[in-house]
Amino acid sequence: MQNLYVLKAEAFSDDIINDLKIASDSLNSKKDKDLYIATRLLEKYILNGREKHIDANNKPYAIEGSRYNLSQVGEYACAYESTDGEVGVDIAIIKEYDKHFIERIFSEDERRSLTSGEDVTKAWTIKEALIKCVGIGLKGLNDAKIDSDCICSYKTEQFNYKCFVYKNYIITCVSKNKISIQAPKELNLDDLFIK
Repeated sequence: MQNLYVLKAEAFSDDIINDLKIASDSLNSKKDKDLYIATRLLEKYILNGREKHIDANNKPYAIEGSRYNLSQVGEYACAYESTDGEVGVDIAIIKEYDKHFIERIFSEDERRSLTSGEDVTKAWTIKEALIKCVGIGLKGLNDAKIDSDCICSYKTEQFNYKCFVYKNYIITCVSKNKISIQAPKELNLDDLFIK
């Protein structure tokens, strides 16, 4: 079982904020707070009453089976959940990147296929989702490689990836196993049983 959920950040009610036990003064702006709340709501939806645990790599999981990963940017939070093992997800706004960033992050082989802002955004989200799947953080970015269409690797270990264009965003899922998701599912507060 694999799921990819997206939730738009909006002006959430005080009841939701209180239910999630979020200290509203701990975030810099209203937009940051709404995005953070959207992410926590997705996590609560995935856990569905199950207990949350943190593994040795500081990655969350539900004790009764599923692994999941969260990401957020701009107006959207997303969550990738799977019962098939470790996963990583990243969401980014499609934009143009400067030459220095591209040369610093991508190998010469990888740069050959980067002909547009959308290509660079896809490649960036693949690497981000991969290091989140492995659980090593940005320090492992240089060892994250995009090998071919739908295959990436960390050192010698291969992973599958799948990219989705969603509005003006790219969402990328990474897993050791085949990714069966066809499209992200956008949730709303009614789907989350929140009024």
